[in-house]
Amino acid sequence: MKKKYYFFVLLGLFGVCITITYAIVKKHSISAGSIEKLLYSLTPSITEEELERDGFINISGVLPKENKVISRFLSKVETNKKSILKLFYWYEKDLYIKILFYDPDYKEVRSWTYLPIKQYAVSPDKRFSKNYEITENDNIITIKLINIKNNSIPAEQFLTDEILYSYYMN
Repeated sequence: MKKKYYFFVLLGLFGVCITITYAIVKKHSISAGSIEKLLYSLTPSITEEELERDGFINISGVLPKENKVISRFLSKVETNKKSILKLFYWYEKDLYIKILFYDPDYKEVRSWTYLPIKQYAVSPDKRFSKNYEITENDNIITIKLINIKNNSIPAEQFLTDEILYSYYMN
């Protein structure tokens, strides 16, 4: 009787461990739906300080030095590991939020750009190659993402590469 009791206790503990593991993985999983949900939850009055507190990186203008978080993202992309990068920048007095997500299943970088003040997305789910271009001009390093066709959209697409960010050489 005691052995049977221990068996059920161990089985119950195993079930609890599996449930906790599932909940943790689910909470930290990244998907296109969760990215869109995050973007659409941003209020029009969101500030730079709030974005930075939530892990967004300001890529407005030329940064004083290489950003380690962006470099880590690019490194994960190169090694085919799932990764997410949250950015923001100002362009013509508008705040843009950009989330890049590398999905190893698709082997491409997916991008969503959102204007929280105007409450709309610009080029949702744009796709980029996992390869990128690095150029140097006047002691400024620029990293450019190479745009590729989003095969889930049957219509013809206007493909343009995008500058990820620029920084001064040390």
